[in-house]
Amino acid sequence: MYTINDIINYFSSIDNINADNRISHDEYLNAKKTNSIFSEILTENMEFTDYCSAFVNKYRDQLDNIDNTNLNECKNLPYKMEKFPEEQDKIWEPITGVLTKEEVDNQRFDIKTPEGEAISPNLNFNSEEGLYMLKHLSFDKEAFKDFPKENLPKGWNPDEIFELGKDPGMNVRKMHKMGYTGKGITVAAIDTPIILHDGIKSSLVGYEVMNNAKALNTPAYFHGQAVSDILCGDETGTAPDSKLVYFAYEDNKNDGLQALRRILEINKQAEENNKPENKIRVVSLSWGFDDDMEGYEEFRTLLKKLYDSGVFVATADFNMLDESITGGKLALGLLDKKEQSDNPNDYNNYRPGVMTPEYYPDNTLFVLSGDRTIASATNDQKYRHDSYGSTSWTIPSLAGIYTCALQCADEHNVKLTPQMFWDYAYKTGKDMYENENLVGRAIDAEALVNEIIKNSETDRTRSFGI
Repeated sequence: MYTINDIINYFSSIDNINADNRISHDEYLNAKKTNSIFSEILTENMEFTDYCSAFVNKYRDQLDNIDNTNLNECKNLPYKMEKFPEEQDKIWEPITGVLTKEEVDNQRFDIKTPEGEAISPNLNFNSEEGLYMLKHLSFDKEAFKDFPKENLPKGWNPDEIFELGKDPGMNVRKMHKMGYTGKGITVAAIDTPIILHDGIKSSLVGYEVMNNAKALNTPAYFHGQAVSDILCGDETGTAPDSKLVYFAYEDNKNDGLQALRRILEINKQAEENNKPENKIRVVSLSWGFDDDMEGYEEFRTLLKKLYDSGVFVATADFNMLDESITGGKLALGLLDKKEQSDNPNDYNNYRPGVMTPEYYPDNTLFVLSGDRTIASATNDQKYRHDSYGSTSWTIPSLAGIYTCALQCADEHNVKLTPQMFWDYAYKTGKDMYENENLVGRAIDAEALVNEIIKNSETDRTRSFGI
């Protein structure tokens, strides 16, 4: 039996690895002389991450931290349920002072309090800069415990903001009340490793660890935990009754592509076994590839195969804009709330995110991003609030809304396509302006499913010649 450290130590022991972490020609020849199981999979000019992926792919069953115990007794499903990692450590530094606006902007996504720790009651946020900092802060229930109210700006209530953040906004919960919660639809997310949080236990049917994440024994991380919770969490999710297959990854090039290939494999198996209920129909990727990155062409090819097989893929690098992949231009933008205490379902409280009007193409569909309360990766029962969101949080929200729309379409015998979804969502969305310029529409989940129902009834009427 081999350990993860054996893999890392072998690669590290090879002398004179190039600065770009690749094996030179001479070192490749020298390493091959050892003729060990570790040198067997080496290739010239190989990167460490490629080495890890290749080794785990070939010798996965011989690693001592593999645990194929099925944790949810879904023995008849084609998804694997592998061992979850340890909880995430407290990776953020305590807040020791009020930052200036410039300092906040420079750390926009890193203004976070360590979970389980209170902010010093000696700090005073009761200023313009203090309020600006709070509007970008990530915090949990402990952060403002016993914090003096007089040291907070008027109207800024952390408990109220925390609870409001559990609502996905965009009339998603009104859609849920209509019965459209993603029930009967299987979805996938590919992101960093997660713990088995209470919020997603009812949805999770598969947890698969990709090769590099396995080789490096990557711990749980807040990013993937948020993605899974926004997608299908019981308390905060946009599609809380969907079935989730989660793929834990370490990097895009190896693990991300491996997971996409795995989804195609699962769906092929579902088709061959005449088990359409096992097919993954929606995929959430809060990441992507730049066109100059290694692996970009395979990424495009895999997306094309998924779309052509009826799978909707939401991806953060805006490949949804590419007509050669999707058959249409699907442009995505993010929304913030004007004030954190605002009702997340009142569209007057929304504003477009950090992008400029020049960025937005025609028919941009906006999704709420900031002020979300999401599952913690440090404790399987706790939550935290992210005041400042990014495209990463819009992607699982969009994927969840699509999942619910797909359930609605299925129940009304409508064959929903990504382009049809976009057209319906844009038609029923609420106008969004920036500097008096119309830049797109915010999705209205309730109006969207009503539009699907209305069109199904119109088509049915036509079919009967009425």
